[in-house]
Amino acid sequence: MLGCIFRIDQLEFSKSEHCWIGNFSLCSEDNFELKDLMKQTKSDIGDDITSLGCLLNRRGDHEQAKNYYLQLLSEPSTEQLDRARCYYGLGAAATALGQYDQALEYHSKELEIHKKRSNRRNTALTHMVMGQIYWKKGDLDTALAYEEKAYPILRDFADPQLSNVYLTMGSIYNAKNEPKLAIQHYETALKLNRQQQLPAHHENFGIIYTNMGLAYSLNQKPKKALEYCLKAKEVLLKSLPPTNSRITEIEGYIRCIREQIEQNKES
Repeated sequence: MLGCIFRIDQLEFSKSEHCWIGNFSLCSEDNFELKDLMKQTKSDIGDDITSLGCLLNRRGDHEQAKNYYLQLLSEPSTEQLDRARCYYGLGAAATALGQYDQALEYHSKELEIHKKRSNRRNTALTHMVMGQIYWKKGDLDTALAYEEKAYPILRDFADPQLSNVYLTMGSIYNAKNEPKLAIQHYETALKLNRQQQLPAHHENFGIIYTNMGLAYSLNQKPKKALEYCLKAKEVLLKSLPPTNSRITEIEGYIRCIREQIEQNKES
């Protein structure tokens, strides 16, 4: 079975066995698209002690992810960089659960570690993530300020995450009711991701297509919005577990946009 690709169906912690137990399904060996996606996902998640928490977050098992990260933080042997990763994962879980203030607290602790280590890149990445949370909170000016802090550093590093700065800025402008400016930023994010030669069904493309769909909907172009949201759904279904909240979100957006199109026909 060495080198085979499996899909994770279920993952849970056994208190009696004191270990994690998973159920897996064997995928087709001929699915080369999935192989490319798996290779990229492995790169995204990493292979350190925090990787299981990242995997749980991707599956939508955020409470289990939080428990795992907190367990690592309680162990004195956990190194500082891994502690920073734990705080990042805790922040990601809290954000997914809508606990934005708690998420900011976790990322502030992550930021403190990166500053002590004088790591400019990781400091910028944390600023970027905090900007995303302030956007979700509706504090658009603070969100933009954090993204602008992150931008020059990630640009100088030619960091792949620079595309996410453009993505968040686009979302901020969308929330400011400036859809044309939002679309410009989304198109730049899309261009940067393509330059990285990511697999066609990487999660990043699904997120960008989703946001472009929302921007076109706001710009009163529902047919264009539907086109992008359908592309987003196709990508997200292939790149994320079915339990991930992004799947539910895109299906809701598609329903709303289709209703918008029908209403336009009737008027």
